Amino acid sequence: MNLWLGLLWTFLGKFFAVFLVKKKWRRKARYTFSLWGNYRSRHYIENRFTSDEKRSQRLIMTLLIKDEEILIAANLDFHLAQGVDQIIVTDHGSTDATREILAQYEKRGLVEVIEEPSKAYDQKTFVNRMVKLAIDKYKADWIINADADEFFYAKSGNLKDAFPVDGRPNILFCDWNMALPRAGQRWQDIDHFYIADRSKAMHTAKGFRSVSGGNHKVYLNYTYKPAMTEDIILYHLQSRDFDSYKGKLEKKYEHCKYTKDKSFPDDLKAHYAGICQQGDEQARTYYDNMREKQYQKMQAAGVVTHDRRFAELLQKSMEMKQ
Repeated sequence: MNLWLGLLWTFLGKFFAVFLVKKKWRRKARYTFSLWGNYRSRHYIENRFTSDEKRSQRLIMTLLIKDEEILIAANLDFHLAQGVDQIIVTDHGSTDATREILAQYEKRGLVEVIEEPSKAYDQKTFVNRMVKLAIDKYKADWIINADADEFFYAKSGNLKDAFPVDGRPNILFCDWNMALPRAGQRWQDIDHFYIADRSKAMHTAKGFRSVSGGNHKVYLNYTYKPAMTEDIILYHLQSRDFDSYKGKLEKKYEHCKYTKDKSFPDDLKAHYAGICQQGDEQARTYYDNMREKQYQKMQAAGVVTHDRRFAELLQKSMEMKQ
């Protein structure tokens, strides 16, 4: 009987989501009415535990990076200040100063680095290896799998506050704010974002099997009990400045040469031609126009938010390091 009621509840959520205007509302409706993870049970369970109980858990972050000398120190400082206990990094053949920066954190015992020499970008294999290390060596309770340009912000000041002690739910999703840099703006000062209709999966160590799909999905040996949390926001700086975006396209193009059955994405081909195959002045003009068109498009859709929290918290974490 409970199974049929759960299926009916899930169907109602998907049915009502069709009539909602904003993507954010549709996504929350689906999770609210989902069979395993709904807001009522989430709030009931979370409120059973104190902050001390939640913060006693082990929170481990994994990072898969390459040539991130601009961002890596800021990312590490940001998340260590947010309550992450240990960070495991896979360095996929960096040729800039990334490795030297990581060495400073290794000496302090805050980071463990895995050197990955292969040219193929096998994200699933790399991340699964880090997660298993987080479980076996660092006794993780919860795990966040991220990239160097992703910053998980806890409204309470500590990410652990969002994770229930008993693992119900055992998968958490949060709002995903995509950066909208303006021409001439430093990435440290980005304050315009739009909410993407997707998210990364933060998950328990218990029952872990595998992650896939760019860390958007996680598979467990136990019943899936996902939920949305409003206590964490993901700030994604996938577009922060011309040089980083050009480097991202070049790395993506290079990786595709060594990855079986994976061609360069069609939606990036025009950007690659306009930025990587043009002179510097033309490429920068193309980049500025591309970003301005994106901003105008999102502005017209009514999904742009002006949010200073990321810039302010980043500055605070850098000051704490000093």
